[in-house]
Amino acid sequence: MNTPSLRLLALCAAVWLAGCSTPPKPSATADAGVARIELERRAGQCELTLTGDIDQNAVQRLSQSLSRLEQQSCTERWLVLNAPHGQIGAAVTMGAMLRNRNFNTRVAPGSDCLTSCVLVFAAGRERVLGVHPSLARIGISRVPGDAEISTPRCEPEIGRAQALTLTRYLRAMLPPPTAEAVFHVMAQADCKANLFWRPAEVTGMGLATAVR
Repeated sequence: MNTPSLRLLALCAAVWLAGCSTPPKPSATADAGVARIELERRAGQCELTLTGDIDQNAVQRLSQSLSRLEQQSCTERWLVLNAPHGQIGAAVTMGAMLRNRNFNTRVAPGSDCLTSCVLVFAAGRERVLGVHPSLARIGISRVPGDAEISTPRCEPEIGRAQALTLTRYLRAMLPPPTAEAVFHVMAQADCKANLFWRPAEVTGMGLATAVR
C-alpha cells in the first residue's frame, strides 16, 4: 500500500438532516448480515455488489474479489453497497482499498447507508445514490466509542483517537467542506435516532456526485 493509503482518515462542519419515510428494502437472504460480494460484468464495466455487514469478513471477501478483478479487463469499476451497518475500522480499510484502485461507489436502490457504509461510499471517485425502483438513503448513526472506554450511555462518544482517524480519512476521500460536514454530524449523533440527508443535501454538500 502506498503512502497516501496509510494516511487515509477525516474532519467537521454542519448540514441540515431530515428523516424520510422508510423505503422498501432489498430482500433479505438466509445469511442476513453475513457479507457476500457478487461480480457482474457488462460492456467492460465491472460491478461488485456488497451485501451484509461491513466487518473483517467483508474486508477479506473484498480483497479476494479485487484479486479476481485484476484478471478482468474493466473500463469502469464499481462497488454497490447494500450494507447499511458495520465496523468503523473495517470501513476505513475497505475505503482505502477502493480508492487505491479508482473505484466508483453506489448505494443500492432501496437500501439505507449509515455511518460505516458512508465511510466506504466516500471512497468512490464517482458516488451515486441509487433511485430506481426506490430511493436509497444516506445518513449517520451513532459512532460506537473506543472499546476500552465505551459506556452504555446514549450520548455521542467519539474519542480523540477515533476523531483523528475519521477526520484524516474523510479529508483524504472528500472535498474539505464535505469532509468537515460529515464529521460534524458523526461527532454529534446519539443513539436516539438515525439522521438522514435529503437527496438534494447529499449532492449539494458533495457527498454524492449524482442521484440516479
